[in-house]
Parts: sequence; structure tokens; C-alpha cells
Amino acid sequence: MSLLSLMARTAMIGGAASAVVAVALIPSVRRRIRPMVKDAVKGGLVAIAAFERQWAELVEEVEDLAAEINFELTAGAATADREPGIKPAAAPGDERP
Repeated sequence: MSLLSLMARTAMIGGAASAVVAVALIPSVRRRIRPMVKDAVKGGLVAIAAFERQWAELVEEVEDLAAEINFELTAGAATADREPGIKPAAAPGDERP
């Protein structure tokens, strides 16, 4: 779970807890507050779902880029092994003459 998602959920829980306390203290307020609390919680859940979708897409993009780069690096090393005159890039700490 991401930090932003955790913060949003904490804020929603805090808001809902405040509403529960207000409803418990003043029963007549319950009828007026409930629709607002319900809309606030619903909006928070929709926002969290949208954020999580966007985050998943971003993670997928980064994973795809990493896989593509890894493929290019391994394909480049394999090509260099087969073709004379092409030297593969040395890894840090790798000593090649």
C-alpha cells in the first residue's frame, strides 16, 4: 500500500470517527450529517481507486522499461560474443583486457 493511499484512508477513518462521535453526542444531527459523511467516504473511496489504478499503470510501465533494457543488454552481450571486433560493455568492477 502506498503512502498516499495510507494517508487518504487515515484521513477518511478520522473523518468518519469524528462523524460517529458527533452523531453519538447529538442524535438530532445524525439525520443531517449522514448524507454528507456518506458522500465524503464515497468520494474518498473513488479517489483511492483512481489513484491505485494510475499507480498500477505506472508500475507496469516501469517494469516494461526495465525488461526491455534488460533484454537489450543481454542481447547486446550475446551479439558481441558472436561477432568479432565488438566488445560487450564491462560491468562495474569487471576487469577485461
